[in-house]
Amino acid sequence: MNKDEFYDYIVENFNLDGASFRLVHNIIYYVANQEFTDVQDAQVHLKSLLDGAFGIEEHEIRKYRQNEVM
Repeated sequence: MNKDEFYDYIVENFNLDGASFRLVHNIIYYVANQEFTDVQDAQVHLKSLLDGAFGIEEHEIRKYRQNEVM
């Protein structure tokens, strides 16, 4: 999933309020703007910022840019 698809996944699967969605959106776009060339580095960074916050689990965080992992 790219950043937009990952954000849409969170919107569809988690019950957050408007401020929380904006915060999650900003975190996802922050990680995307870091331009990590290694997908696993991007996922680790995203995990460090989102892990456990609102019930998202590690296997869900790994969906971010998963199609780039070979």
